[in-house]
Amino acid sequence: MAAKKKSATEKQLKAEVKRLRSKLERADAKAERWKSRAGQNEKMAAESQAIVKKLRKRLEKASTSSVPDARPTATASSMETFGTPDETWTVVRLRGEARSRGLTGLSGKSKAQLLEMLA
Repeated sequence: MAAKKKSATEKQLKAEVKRLRSKLERADAKAERWKSRAGQNEKMAAESQAIVKKLRKRLEKASTSSVPDARPTATASSMETFGTPDETWTVVRLRGEARSRGLTGLSGKSKAQLLEMLA
């Protein structure tokens, strides 16, 4: 009777070992698939970084290149027509003159500050 119990227990253990080995093989196969995907993702990330680097260089080159200013500039004839800014000029006119000279940050300035900037 002890021999029958021993063989039954051995069969159960062998079946359990077989089941665990099968499970281990599936886990190993899954790990290999994940490793493969990780390699592919690393390759894509490297390619993306290279693209970003190229685009940053292009952006830097574009921002440092000489792009003509779209704002109108004051010419000698327009300066003669309008004369030198003084207290008789309106704030709107003073701001327009300041913009034509390429000055910025004008909206919060008073008439006196604008006159001082343009003097």
